[in-house]
Amino acid sequence: MIYIVHGDDYPKSRKLIINQQKKLAMGLKTEMDISDTTPRELYETACSFDIFGNAPFVVFNIPSTKVANASDYIEVMKKIPNKTVLIILCDRELGRTNTFYKSAPELKAKVVLNAEAQDSNVFKFVDQVFMKNKHEAYKELEKLHLEDSNDFYILSMLSYGLRNITHAKYQTDEFSNKSSF
Repeated sequence: MIYIVHGDDYPKSRKLIINQQKKLAMGLKTEMDISDTTPRELYETACSFDIFGNAPFVVFNIPSTKVANASDYIEVMKKIPNKTVLIILCDRELGRTNTFYKSAPELKAKVVLNAEAQDSNVFKFVDQVFMKNKHEAYKELEKLHLEDSNDFYILSMLSYGLRNITHAKYQTDEFSNKSSF
């Protein structure tokens, strides 16, 4: 089974891969990058069933730009066993002229585009908190949590905002004191 997962929403693509791995009850995941993997190495990894007969789960990272020997990889992918899960992953949207994208029908690959931009904005949240706009701050915080933002990142951004406000207030006080002479 081959998937082509691409688009600008890379965290969503990664989450989809994890969910697929859990859904199919696949064991270990093997990450490979086209820049340091030959077509033969990809084939060998994709055909490497474990001693219990479990199929491999391979994530193959590709760039959105043109790949010199992409057709060699496509030929290898055609020979991969059906039980193997191969996910071709790109952190950008692939164009219609991309070799991997064009080969999806002959590979019988399912194409998934994750181009939806994130709706949350940690800077908006911090601004709303320091403007004491409780309702809007809670709405932004909810968006951040729905998109699985890191709690420590949110806290550090609040701390950073507080430090900036404190620093700006200090500079304003210093300016006021100097101008009174």
